Amino acid sequence: MLGRHHLALSIMWGFNIIESGDFTDYKIAFASLAIGALLPDVDAPSSKLKKGDFGIIKARKLGIAVFYGAKFLFFYPYAALVSLLRKDAFKHRKSMHSICALFVLLLFLYYPVKYLGYLEYLFPFALGFLFHLFQDGVTVSGIYPFYPLSSFALKGGFVTGSMPSSVLFDLYSAALFAYNVGFFNFSLDPVLFLIGNIFFISFIGIIIKFFGIKV
Repeated sequence: MLGRHHLALSIMWGFNIIESGDFTDYKIAFASLAIGALLPDVDAPSSKLKKGDFGIIKARKLGIAVFYGAKFLFFYPYAALVSLLRKDAFKHRKSMHSICALFVLLLFLYYPVKYLGYLEYLFPFALGFLFHLFQDGVTVSGIYPFYPLSSFALKGGFVTGSMPSSVLFDLYSAALFAYNVGFFNFSLDPVLFLIGNIFFISFIGIIIKFFGIKV
């Protein structure tokens, strides 16, 4: 999935959960969600995080700092350790696209973030990271969610960067935005809304994969 879709879908999926939370600063909470949604692609040279591109917000200095900080302080050491078990540890959608990576990363961040007084923002960060993994899990390339402990692959039928896929995710993002700003005359519990959207995108991904449709 493209970076802009990771960012848009993650913010729209997590919008009401963040809004209903008890955060000291909601701007930091949403920024943490956005960074988490882009961070798994720190193993890709074309990452939007490297460009500081957060959709309508451009924060090049922040993006560069987070990108290179995560790359050199976490990704390279972590992938080097994983390479003792797997030879492809440095490849895209391997070491960083895993629940194992998120677990180790949260341990890595826990004490520094706690010391700085920002521990509450690890939750939206982790949420964004998990959203990214799931979103890539419905693409043809897929992910290995338990890498390096397992070779189990999670794959769907969406082709990253294809015209049909891009149009579909753009329209889907727009519909989610309309819902979140109250355009529709109904609202759901934030958790039910999230579960419903995950089920929806999973169902579509499985269907197009089953029928061999190129999307």
